[in-house]
Amino acid sequence: MKDDIAHMLPDGFSYNRRYTSAFIERYHYHTVNSTQTLLKQVVQSFHPGKVYLVTADSQSAGIGQRVNKWYSPTGNIYATFGFTYSSEQKDNFFCIPHTIALSILHTLDKFGIKGTFKWVNDVYVNRKKISGILVESIQSEKLPLYFILIGIGINVNVTLDVLDVVDQPVTSIAHEIGNVSLESVLQTLSVEVCNGMNILFQDGFSSIRNSLFPRLEKFNNQIIVFEECENRCVEGKIVGLDPKCGALILRLKDGSITKYISGRIIKTNV
Repeated sequence: MKDDIAHMLPDGFSYNRRYTSAFIERYHYHTVNSTQTLLKQVVQSFHPGKVYLVTADSQSAGIGQRVNKWYSPTGNIYATFGFTYSSEQKDNFFCIPHTIALSILHTLDKFGIKGTFKWVNDVYVNRKKISGILVESIQSEKLPLYFILIGIGINVNVTLDVLDVVDQPVTSIAHEIGNVSLESVLQTLSVEVCNGMNILFQDGFSSIRNSLFPRLEKFNNQIIVFEECENRCVEGKIVGLDPKCGALILRLKDGSITKYISGRIIKTNV
């Protein structure tokens, strides 16, 4: 019997009740507006203890960070995972993007590709973006729970000429090592994401931080421009990650050390 969210989703999906584990229910579409938007529409019907996964071959209105459009041609992975956690665990929510970045890095490792983590929601290979992350938390309307939506895009078999429209340097798995099976990448990713989330919510961020910090993209210790809020920027060098909350630690040009829980790196060749 299909889960209760099945009748709430648009028609046209293929269904796998036990995708890579007994806890993951996968719904796959040929094309959707956005996997994130689709799963968000049924989030209040999530069952605690289950993991939901919506994937698509392409998206017509993919969503990136800061509501930017995510270019979504066929040949890549477009996936949104749905988790449920108690409100007592919400202190770990700030560290979910870091945890998922490490899961993506581990996935790439298994295909012989070494990547780095560009704080706070991108994965790079050779200073080019290969993956992006979008995390949303939504409070339950009925229970002391939070629903976590984790959107992941990975450039897999798309050719770089198709990605010419993207306004930043990008790469793909195919460009690095040749074409691979999308399904094998997704299966590996699903296992790594679930493992990472289990570690975060059972053991805390410290062990994840210890594995992630050596792979933090520091841009050769160059001074970067960091936008801490809209129209307010600082310049400094990346020196670390806070072991409790994953905040980015910068040494500013005046020598002071400052932590930032939110913001973005906007320039790396000052």
